[in-house]
This record gives sequence, structure tokens and C-alpha cells, in this order.
Amino acid sequence: MSTVATVLMLSVIVPFAGSTVTIKYPTVITQDELNAVLNAPKFKAWEEAIAQDGNLEVRVINLKGVFMFGKAVGFVFMCTETYDKKTGKQLPGVVFLRGDSVAILMILVDDVTGDKYVAYTIQPRVASAESAMIEITAGMVDENTHMFKSVATKELKEELDVDIIDSELVSLGSMTPSGGATQETIHLYMCTKTVSHDAIVSMIGKRTGEEETLEQIIVGVKPLAEFRQMCLDGHINDAKAMCALYRAKL
Repeated sequence: MSTVATVLMLSVIVPFAGSTVTIKYPTVITQDELNAVLNAPKFKAWEEAIAQDGNLEVRVINLKGVFMFGKAVGFVFMCTETYDKKTGKQLPGVVFLRGDSVAILMILVDDVTGDKYVAYTIQPRVASAESAMIEITAGMVDENTHMFKSVATKELKEELDVDIIDSELVSLGSMTPSGGATQETIHLYMCTKTVSHDAIVSMIGKRTGEEETLEQIIVGVKPLAEFRQMCLDGHINDAKAMCALYRAKL
């Protein structure tokens, strides 16, 4: 005999984007977690963007799940009932809130030959079903500071073991990786550093990453032309890398 679990739902009406919205959530989401979501910078930023657009009417937010980073809100999964104000038609409303991030195209220049190389990461990505995905360095932004360059320099040290200062980063603008599902904006940077050939070779195969966050990173280095070709022929599927190369005109 099978049993069907009943999920108890609660609801609350709160101010939202100049109007109000009904938020529905299961009882497994605590009141503290709900309050944390409503006050999280990523939720506030999304609400502000909705208000600025002016043509989206969010009537209901079905809060499906909250993943906390300690006391801070990490990820939020929502299914909304959203309508186009001009047509009155309902729109696809799945939203994955994860906040902003940074990505850095790290260019190494041989101090003798002038040859250019790209330093990148190889790591397992479960969501992409890849045990060894090639990517440029990236990381999430502290929502309370929005110090994008500081996060970028920190990630370069953690993932590639490269030391730079903020002024060495060149902005390549920003990109939206998947507007149909997430509000994430990735802020792109490029860093060019001249080093010895021995230093370039010594980076290959280096193991990095934060153990406490289960990161398992291997550093890779390839000539710029080869890295670019791997992006073109599909051996590298990292949208951040392809966008950064295009923006940098490399």
C-alpha cells in the first residue's frame, strides 16, 4: 500500500515592486528563512529590476526551496505567476536566484617569446554532467559589498594560485548566462600578466580549490590560439570563456 505525503503550504501578502505579491511556501521553509529571502540582496535586486522594467506583473511567488550559506541566503528556487501588463498574458515564471558572480580571462605572456597562453580551471560540474569541465576562473560575489574586482583577485588566487592587484583587471562588461531561468549577471574581466616560461609550465596540473566547499580544481594552460579553437569547435562549452574572448577581441 502506497502513501502520498501531504505538503502543508502557508501564504503571506507582502509589498513588492510598487504593488503587492502573494508568497506561498511549504512549512519546511521556516519563518526565519522566509524573512531572510525577502531581505536578501539578490531578492531585493530582482524586485528592483522588475519595478524598473515596468511591464512585468508578479502576482504570486511559489517559494519551492532555499539553500542557505550559513546564515546567508545562497540559492532560491521559485515558480512565479507573472503576467505581461500590455497583453495580460501569463509568462513562463521559473526563477532561480543565485546572485551575481565574476569571471576572469587570465592571459599569460611569455617574457621571452611574447607568446600568449590562457590559464583555466578543470573541475567536476554535476549540474552540467561533466567530471572535467574546462572553464575560466569564476566565483560568486559578496552581495553586501558588490566589490567585483576584489572577488576576482581572490578567485584568481584560490583557483589558479595567481597573485594580482585590482588595478590589473580590465572590465569586459557583463553577461546574462540564462535569462530563461536565472537572474544571475556575470561580470567579466581580463588580466594579462607577463611571466617566465618556467612559471607557465609550473602551473599545469596544479591542484587548487577550497576543500571546505568541496572544490576539486586542476589548473590547465593552453596557447591562446588553441584555447580559442577549442571554444569554436565545441571542446570548451564555457559561455563565460567564449564571451570573454569575444569581448576582449582575442
